Order: sequence, then C-alpha cells, then structure tokens
Amino acid sequence: MPREIVHRAQMTATERIDSPRGHTRAGSFAWVAFAYAVALAIAIATLVMLREGAHLGVEGPLGDYAHLAIADVVATLVIFAFSFGLKNSSVYDAYWMAAPPLFLVGGWALASYPTGMNARQVLALLIILAWAARLTWNWIRGWSGLDHEDFRYRDLQKKTGRAYWLVSLFGLHLFPTALVLVTMLPIAAITAPAGASLGLYDAIGAAISILGIVVQAIADEQLRAFVKQKTDPDQICERGLWRFSRHPNYFGEISFWTGLAFLALGSGHASWWSFAGIVAILGLFVFASIPMMEGRQKRKPGWAEYARRTSVLVPLPRWR
Repeated sequence: MPREIVHRAQMTATERIDSPRGHTRAGSFAWVAFAYAVALAIAIATLVMLREGAHLGVEGPLGDYAHLAIADVVATLVIFAFSFGLKNSSVYDAYWMAAPPLFLVGGWALASYPTGMNARQVLALLIILAWAARLTWNWIRGWSGLDHEDFRYRDLQKKTGRAYWLVSLFGLHLFPTALVLVTMLPIAAITAPAGASLGLYDAIGAAISILGIVVQAIADEQLRAFVKQKTDPDQICERGLWRFSRHPNYFGEISFWTGLAFLALGSGHASWWSFAGIVAILGLFVFASIPMMEGRQKRKPGWAEYARRTSVLVPLPRWR
C-alpha cells in the first residue's frame, strides 16, 4: 500500500515502534537520499536499454508507459535492496510521493522530447509537484529516521518470522508500486504527443485536483494540531473537516487522482484505463484502509456516536 497516503496522517508518536539501531536522523535521511538516487540512476539506465532494444508490442499511449512501468519495477527492487540492507521497510515510504513527478517527466521525455511540454503537461506537472512537495514535507516532519519503523511492519515481521522479507518484497514494495502504476495511468494520455488544446475537462480536472490537495493539507494540519494538544488518548478528533468526515484526508487524495483523470480525458488520448486508478485507490481506502483504521478506533468510548453522526468519506453536514 502507499503508506504515506494510507497511514501517515492518522499515526501518532505512540503508534510507531522504536527500534534502536544507532542511526541519526540526518544519517537516516542521507541513506534514503542515496538509495533513491541509485534507484533513479538504474531506472534511467533501464529506460535507455529498453528504448534501444526490442519493441514491447504495446501500441498507442500505453507503449511508452510500458517502458516506464518496467523501469519503475527495477527501481522498486533497488529500494527493496536498501530496505533489506538497512533492516527497515520504511525506506520505501517516500516512493509514493517521488514516483508521480518522475513519471510525468519520463513519459514526456519518451513520447514528446525534444519538443517542449504543452500547456496540459505543464499544468499537470505543477499540480503533481504541489501534491508531492506537501506530502514530502509531511514525511520529513513525521519520520524520525531509521531507528523507527511503522508498527504495522514490525507486527507483520513478528507474524511471518523468516518469511518476512519475502512478504516485504511483494506486499510492502511491489504491491504498492503496482498500485502507483495503476493510479498513474492518466499520465500515459497526458504525455502523449499532439494532445488537444486545454478545454473544459482540463479546467474541471485542475479544480478537482487542487481542491483535493487543499482538503488533504487542511485535514492533515488539523489532525496534527489535535494530536499535539490532546490529553486523553481516547479523545476523538472532531475539529474542522474531521467534524464532517471521518476520513477527509482520504477524500482529498481520491479527489486529486480524479482530477488527473479529467486532465487525461481533455487530452483526447484517454480511454477506460485512465480511470482505473480512481477505482483502485477508492477500493483500497474503502475495503482496506478505512476498515483497518476504524478497527483501531472502535475501542474508544465515543467512537460509535461519532461514526453514527459523521460521514465516512465525503465531508457532509452532520446528522443527529
């Protein structure tokens, strides 16, 4: 799963496992930066080899995307190697934010270079960079370094024993990468050459994506302030957007990807696959993330009443 999106906003300091391994915070970020630099270099080398090699047999906008997908999987394996070497699967946590901007630039380079980016591609890149920058800043503020790891990974390690790193490879690295590949499918249409001029679909898409970024940012900050100020661990956040939705941050994330799908639609190159990412991420939240998060909240005394009065996802007026 994309952990930064799925978990980070609702995690508190008490929900993380301390694993003293002697890493400083600065040293931890240096290791992660090095890991991602190596992964990017190997991904670019993979793309070069693919472009010079045999055709993959995929036509249309998805042809170049297939090359990006292979390079993405190779980069994921590099990150997994660092996760294994550093004994911390949270090394992958920043991947979800790093991949989308690189996908758009890579898709443009494969499909349209050396012509300049068209207006839609520039608009999409600016929106994606705003989304990625905010999430990256959230991750930087929230991650204390390699001495800490998401408690879910540690629980999984206890349950799986010697098989943990195999589970980590497929469940904590390759599966999230596959989800990223699906959610980024609109990029294949947006970066395809000779797209239509900006129009109504682009205006709608940009508005929805920007709204999603703003909603998610506000929700995250409101929750962050609440966690800092609360004195009772069973207290439930009912301030701001959290008064009208139990998961406004998830609503913002879904809105962001929905907007990108509309931008793809405006390009004239979109097909049904441009909307597959919305279905995938909505399914992830509805059938996995929300039940998991709410399963941990149900023990709180006031949760049942809060859940009864508050919309699960879309911010709506509260009912009695």
